[in-house]
Parts: sequence; structure tokens; C-alpha cells
Amino acid sequence: MSGTQSCGCGNCKYFETIANEIFPDEIKQLFEQLGVDIKKNFEVNDLGDGVNEYDFEVRFHFKGNLIKGDDCYLPLLSNGYTIKLSPVNDMFEIGFTKNGPRSFFNEQEQIIQIHIMTKCHRTL
Repeated sequence: MSGTQSCGCGNCKYFETIANEIFPDEIKQLFEQLGVDIKKNFEVNDLGDGVNEYDFEVRFHFKGNLIKGDDCYLPLLSNGYTIKLSPVNDMFEIGFTKNGPRSFFNEQEQIIQIHIMTKCHRTL
């Protein structure tokens, strides 16, 4: 069961209905290669304005390693971190980190978190 399926709030229910259409084809292909089910997110948050658009922050997990590219969680001097995502298009950004706080997996070794930000307009 995904994070949105276990929540049931209005934003999560809406995300469930649009998830397949807001993910770009190249991301769907990447998820398939990684063995990540697009319907099984770990967590979804709406950071939008509450009126005109949704700004969904979405997290997925898989077991593996970061082989190429930078970790998207960048440490700050204040012991926190900032997140640097790579744009896929003007509505979708993605990044990978080995520093995700938790996951669905019982064993937490070699867990990679996929961090996504995506926008979509609210419809009536």
C-alpha cells in the first residue's frame, strides 16, 4: 500500500487519480528500469497555494546504490540540508539521495530515495 493509499485525505486521493498523467514518459521508463511501481509512493505532500495549483512533493524508495551523479540532499553548515533537484521539464524535477530518513523496507541498508517535485493546475 502506498503513502497516498494509506492516507485518504483529499490531496492524496486526487494525486492517486492524476499520478500516471503527470509523470513524464522518461520518468515512467526509468521507474520501470529501477523496479519502482509508480503507484507505490512512500509519501506525498501538497506544498501548493491551495487555490490555483498543486505543488506535489513525492518520495519513492528502492534498494540500490547511487552510481553516477550527485546526491540531491546537500548538507548545510547548520546541520540541516537543502534539496537540489534536476529539472525534467517545466513542471517536474527529480533527485536521488541515500540520506532519506525512512522507508517501507524492513532492512534500511542501500535504500535510495527518489525525491520529486511536480506541479499541476487545480481543476474544478
